[in-house]
Amino acid sequence: MAAIPQREDDVARWRRNNGLSRVERVPRDTQFLPHPSRGGSRGYDIPFRQMMLENHNAGRPVPLSLMRSVRRWARNVIPRRMTGNKSRSELSGDYLFLLVLFKMIWPHSSYYKCIAFIANETNDAKIFNKMAISRALRKLGYMTKITSTVAYQAFFYKELDPSTAVLE
Repeated sequence: MAAIPQREDDVARWRRNNGLSRVERVPRDTQFLPHPSRGGSRGYDIPFRQMMLENHNAGRPVPLSLMRSVRRWARNVIPRRMTGNKSRSELSGDYLFLLVLFKMIWPHSSYYKCIAFIANETNDAKIFNKMAISRALRKLGYMTKITSTVAYQAFFYKELDPSTAVLE
């Protein structure tokens, strides 16, 4: 029983039959990526897409397994950003810039003051939640340390008489 040829073999055979050189600088890290159905595919690079489009437009043969992709690349060669079908709810762009600017001026301000500043200074007055601000600050490397003031207050005293000390 003959083995079914893999897609890579099909493409390599097609390149050899059409007199094209082998593809160089191909990352060989596919064993670490998950299956393409779970987001493991990174797609073809742009020069390869352009070469396939040029071959298709010139009437030269293109692998049948790539025909649907070639038709899609005819509309847009640049690959789309990989979002995982989730909208971006985090702070980005101008919102992130305003957050950094606000924290540079008022480093000890609360999350709610950051939210109000961003809402007041943008045209769309978008209001983020506290968790989104917290994640953005953590991504930027901002950290807050909470310390106890009880220990410092215990040692603060007022001397009325040099022989006696009264705690406040």
